Amino acid sequence: MNSIKSYNHTMKKIAIYTLCFTFLAAGATSCAKTSKGKVTNEWKIVSYERNESGTYQNGNTSSLIIKMTESSFTRELTDKDNNGTVHFYNYSEGSVNSHELTIKKDGTWSSVQDITYVFSNNNGTNRIVTEESGTWSFVGKTKGDDFKKNERMLFNVLNRSEKSTSTNGNNVTSDDLTSTTFLTGENLKIYTIKESKKEEMQLEMESNIASETNGGVNKDEDLLKMTLRSK
Repeated sequence: MNSIKSYNHTMKKIAIYTLCFTFLAAGATSCAKTSKGKVTNEWKIVSYERNESGTYQNGNTSSLIIKMTESSFTRELTDKDNNGTVHFYNYSEGSVNSHELTIKKDGTWSSVQDITYVFSNNNGTNRIVTEESGTWSFVGKTKGDDFKKNERMLFNVLNRSEKSTSTNGNNVTSDDLTSTTFLTGENLKIYTIKESKKEEMQLEMESNIASETNGGVNKDEDLLKMTLRSK
């Protein structure tokens, strides 16, 4: 459970970085212009891949790779010191029970991600159900970038809940629920539309952050790609 909690904390940090620094993404290229009629749908996320890496002023590096299909996922976390020696490694896998996104014409959206971690060293599992909802809109053309009108989508997160249930065999060892409400503009996600068809859509979110601390530079890069198909 400690590794799962640490992972959740890491992902929250990554999300904050991505939301705050999406417009700093390097090498932005023109994507797929689309319309409200193409994106409003009940979507199933059939492919999801996230690569997050960090390089820190002390020479240490970190890497987090998450891959999901319609039914399964893997997660690999690696931390190395400045000599390239691995001092922390964690690999986990499990099943995807549900991974869906609903985008409505009235400007609202909702999503659910229901995954179950399976621990190989015992009969334990950890099921995490994350639900989010809010409002959405297209991002207009911004002076100085390479994007055209309606090539980006902004998701304003207003509500988020996470239910975590751990079991060992037939026994429930923990059952936690957290719920958060956000103000408008407090929690944003901005995706570029790489491809948009009636039955399929490809979204991408990228960030590249450099921050200076005590004379040193920390760098964080994050790339998320996902393919959605009409339910």
